[in-house]
Amino acid sequence: MFAVDENQFLHKLFPGGFKLLAVLDMQATPIIRFPIDIVNLYYLKYLNLRETKVRVVPRFMGMLHKLETLDLKHAYVTELPVEILQLRRPRHLLVYRYEFESYDYFHLKYGFKGLEGIGDLQSLQKLCLIEIDQGNVISTELGKLTQLRRLGITKLKKEDGKKLCSSIEKLTCLRAFSLIWIEENELINVQHLVSPPPLLQRLYLRGRLESMPHWIPS
Repeated sequence: MFAVDENQFLHKLFPGGFKLLAVLDMQATPIIRFPIDIVNLYYLKYLNLRETKVRVVPRFMGMLHKLETLDLKHAYVTELPVEILQLRRPRHLLVYRYEFESYDYFHLKYGFKGLEGIGDLQSLQKLCLIEIDQGNVISTELGKLTQLRRLGITKLKKEDGKKLCSSIEKLTCLRAFSLIWIEENELINVQHLVSPPPLLQRLYLRGRLESMPHWIPS
């Protein structure tokens, strides 16, 4: 969609309706609220609200049972409703943004708060960026997402490192892994990872790293 006004609703743009719509791309449109009309798009598989000013995802998202991709990159969403766990086969859950504050930090990355029960979404292939500073529960549940190909984690605490490494070892399909510690100066601890994902191609570690992880050669 192009040149969409904030006050313009989907039913006004398409008065005849489009209940069979499977793909909706509203990237970079100047909306600040989640389009309420989306609740009627039962067959929607792909929803792109990237680079919008949307901050809140409504609870009715759980009704879009066929949704596979939710792209909220560079929007302002920091939390997802628990109803998102009702989705039957989500594959891509992309919720994060970058902000430039100073050359000391360059781009700061913000994700979304981890949900207890996220391990139930076992069809997920991309999950970025999930905050797991709530404790070991989220770290453990990530190990259930065995179809993951891309995983981004932020706000990790030192005490959660061991549990997280145990979960990462189970993600044998993982190709890309990004890890950001909660404090820039906190020591990155990934030495507990004994058997890294065999297909891993891209690895991003942000924090204080004293030595290369011992498992890099493998």
